[in-house]
Amino acid sequence: MGSVSVKSRLEALSPDKRELFLRRMREAQRQRAGAEGRGPVVASAPTAPVARGTRVPAFSLFFFSSNAAEQEPRKYELLLRCVEVAEREGLHAIWTPERHFVDFGALFPNPAVLGAALAARTSRLGIRAGSVAVPLHDPLRVVEEWSVVDNLSGGRVGISLASGWHPDDFVLAPEAFEARHQRTAEAVALLRSAWAGTPVRRLNGLQQFVEVTPRPRPLQRELPLWLTVVRAGGFAHAAKLGLHVLTGLMDLDVDELGRCVADYRRDFSGSTPAWLTLTVHTHVRPEPGRARATAHGPLRDYLRSFIHTSRGSLMAQPEARAAVAGLTALDEEAIMARITDRYLQSRSLIGTPEECAGFVDRLAVAGVDEVACLVDFGLPAEDVLEGLTHLVRVRDAAVRRREHAP
Repeated sequence: MGSVSVKSRLEALSPDKRELFLRRMREAQRQRAGAEGRGPVVASAPTAPVARGTRVPAFSLFFFSSNAAEQEPRKYELLLRCVEVAEREGLHAIWTPERHFVDFGALFPNPAVLGAALAARTSRLGIRAGSVAVPLHDPLRVVEEWSVVDNLSGGRVGISLASGWHPDDFVLAPEAFEARHQRTAEAVALLRSAWAGTPVRRLNGLQQFVEVTPRPRPLQRELPLWLTVVRAGGFAHAAKLGLHVLTGLMDLDVDELGRCVADYRRDFSGSTPAWLTLTVHTHVRPEPGRARATAHGPLRDYLRSFIHTSRGSLMAQPEARAAVAGLTALDEEAIMARITDRYLQSRSLIGTPEECAGFVDRLAVAGVDEVACLVDFGLPAEDVLEGLTHLVRVRDAAVRRREHAP
């Protein structure tokens, strides 16, 4: 009788009040669980069946902090300490992004500069750009910079190409904004040929055509190239260009990702095997509930910061302005609570090693080759480093699950 009464009362509420009520109930649940040392109660996603021969994805680290470290005097200390752990524990690669003029990602205006520093501190980790905003740069300059890093690293670089999205980034190349997607596609052939040493014909300062070849010559014969994909349609574009894919779970769930990856591999036109890298927010702790309790607040704030940064570019679209018109602060809090819970439930490596290994099983079934673990989403540095010590256990647990799979 009581449950019927509660249900009828819920149905009588307006949608925003109902969402607010449910959000407060979830928050109360988290507080109770936290008081008992268990953290927020979040249902784990079901584990996909994995065959014995299914390959465990490679594990990398991905950095894309908000403004949490901006005021620190040693802004790159966490990055460098994480790189030491990654090198020692045998992780696959380190990814750093390109961002300009905003707090979100403020530590990363040039992945080639950071890549050079990381190359000098490592001997085996892949040095990756996730991503280079190609329309902001002359592709010849991109080849020059990354050829330097390739030499410093002993041939360990790779870059993901992005068309850019925030209008303010394009103060560096305002004429490129409208045609940014076309420019990114057109740059692929030039990046490949210039990296291979093919002379490029260009106008010089005297308006004379000359042929130039970027220097120094790189160590790798081919430059490994990814395309940064946000929405499902980008997979077909990457397949057509013969590019690897760097993506995330912002607009896709794991099942949707699996369908996109299957189509991508079927249509892939590249000369080397297709490679799918997935970025996921990551924090691993052995105590049940501890990782999610620790990560919940920082993850919510991180996602809020990302959405606010994105809003500036979206507001140029009438449909986007209409969608957010009339939203109150309570509406926004309800939305953020729902998004954060969705990530914790089924779109992140946040949990115990065994819980995260189960999620890795699902990613392996979906066709993911590499899990790029985004660790700098606002947690204190010591929590990030503590989580990294357990990340290798996720890989080991995933391997054990393969060995015992039917």
